[in-house]
Amino acid sequence: MKQLLIILFCLTFIGCASTQMLKVKVESDPSGAQIDVDGISFGNTPTEVNMSCSKAWVGFMNSPDGWDYANTTYQITASPSPSNPGYTQIKYINPCQWKGNQPPVINFNLGLEKFSPTQKIEVNATGIVQPDAEKEALDNLKKLRDEGILSDTEYKEKVLKVVGQYSK
Repeated sequence: MKQLLIILFCLTFIGCASTQMLKVKVESDPSGAQIDVDGISFGNTPTEVNMSCSKAWVGFMNSPDGWDYANTTYQITASPSPSNPGYTQIKYINPCQWKGNQPPVINFNLGLEKFSPTQKIEVNATGIVQPDAEKEALDNLKKLRDEGILSDTEYKEKVLKVVGQYSK
C-alpha cells in the first residue's frame, strides 16, 4: 500500500509544469522615462509590465523546493525623456524570485549623476612580499614532503620556485 501511494505521488507530479504571470509596476524619477523590456517598448513610466515565471516539477532530489524555474530573467531599460535628461539605467529582474504578497515595484532614479574617481590610483603589486610568506610556503612544502605527499625531487623543484618567486 505504501509503495502504491509513493508511485501515485510521483505520477501526480511528473511532467507538471506551470506558468504564472506577475504584474510588475515600473516607476522612475523623473517620470516619463521610456521603458524597454528585452528590447521591446512598454511605454513611459509609470507603467506596468506582465512577466512570466515558468516552472516544471523536477523532484526534491534535483531542487530544494522540487521545482526547476526556467531562465526567465528580463532586462528592463529605462531611458530618460528629452525634457528630463538623465542617464539610462538597466536592471535585470527574475520574476520567479518574487516572494511578496503585493506586486513588485521597480524604481529607476534617472537623475543620479555619473560617478567617476577624482584621483587616478595606480596599483603595482610586483615585488611586494608579504611578511613571512616565503617562510610559510617553505614550511608547508616541508610538511608535505614529511607526510610523503611530495617526493624529494618535487620538494626541491617547488622550493626553487618559491625562493625564485620571493627574490624578485
